[in-house]
Amino acid sequence: MPSCPATAPRRRPWLAVSLVPLLLAVSCTGPGAAASRAPAVRAPERAPLASFAPFTSKLRAPGFTGGCPATAAPRYPGRTVVIPLRILTPSPAVSQIFAGVCLNGHGPYPFIVDTGSSRTIVDAALARRLGLVSASAASGMHACGGTARDATVRLSAGPFVFGPDRQVLITGLASPSAPLMGILGADELSSLGIDRIDYQAQTLTVPAPDGGAAPASLSAGTSHRIRLQPSGDFQLMPAAAGDARGQLLLDTGAQGTTLTPAFARQAHLARASPVTTRTYAGAGCTRPVTYYTARDWSIGGFTLAPQTVGSVPDFLVADGSLGSGTLQRYSPVVIDYRHHELLLGPLRPGT
Repeated sequence: MPSCPATAPRRRPWLAVSLVPLLLAVSCTGPGAAASRAPAVRAPERAPLASFAPFTSKLRAPGFTGGCPATAAPRYPGRTVVIPLRILTPSPAVSQIFAGVCLNGHGPYPFIVDTGSSRTIVDAALARRLGLVSASAASGMHACGGTARDATVRLSAGPFVFGPDRQVLITGLASPSAPLMGILGADELSSLGIDRIDYQAQTLTVPAPDGGAAPASLSAGTSHRIRLQPSGDFQLMPAAAGDARGQLLLDTGAQGTTLTPAFARQAHLARASPVTTRTYAGAGCTRPVTYYTARDWSIGGFTLAPQTVGSVPDFLVADGSLGSGTLQRYSPVVIDYRHHELLLGPLRPGT
């Protein structure tokens, strides 16, 4: 049985606990994570695979216009609140979600919407600009490693205000190839109870704080239910690929779906390309990625369409991550934290 990569335990403690590298990285859950558990779910026929497109090592952050909510406790006219998103989808296997986030009434700033990060994180340069940390403290918060500290802020995304002041993590995120300002993490996304991400409309719809039970409209347009398994702030799901069995992390912040090298080997996946590239892996870091073709693969018993997936070393959670490059093919995507379910729409034609 393959073991976890030997490099994983040497991660900085704050990084291992608070930030799963948001675009690619996930990790081992321990020995036996990819052990055989259930029969593989086979696709009824081999669908055509989209043309190969590598993941990117350069992250382009979009801009957001408009202001910030005027009050800390606004009243919402309906039972749901719609948060505008900017979603970049350069290929059928690559997608990245941003929301406009305000801190203490300043912004909006482009933050990645990331269920694969347990914490909401603010880049050190932005935090210094807003007076959340001193210049001396910010100087030690380098991208791809460095110090980190907490700060308390009034946090909002679009028109939605996250109630009382929230605690965020401040560290170095931005790099020359990725001018990242922040991450809206699982701590805040899960506090909403249910999140509906529409990749086509580019919206995040959530229940209004005083709207009572979540309306049925939030699940409209979905046709598949996958049981989620909470693990701290993360959401895991059973996965099968070829002969391999394991778990994938639900990771909206990951630009593409990735598997650990051990899981990819056990699944006997075919290489999609002989090319190995560098790809952005969060906190200003890059990682080498190799590419495979996933054909007979599934999550929670639901067979997924064939797709190019990546394999990146030094994972931190589970046997891989189900990223936005796959999720955007089944829009809308609904994450129900109350009932521990992932709801997916039908496979969109042309993806």
